[in-house]
Amino acid sequence: MGPLVNPRHELAKERGWAENPPSVDEFVREVLADPNVIRRPVLVLGKKVIVGFTKSNALEWAKLG
Repeated sequence: MGPLVNPRHELAKERGWAENPPSVDEFVREVLADPNVIRRPVLVLGKKVIVGFTKSNALEWAKLG
């Protein structure tokens, strides 16, 4: 769940999810209550997944355009 957690979301900050990601069950419960807990965008291409738009994955996104 680590890469899918939105580290800027207040709940993620309160629970320290950036350092200690939640269980799948806990994450799903919280996402159902507030979808902003998910870091976006999320792109799935076959077995490849790109999460968020950061400097570290900008080249991956650029290859798509």
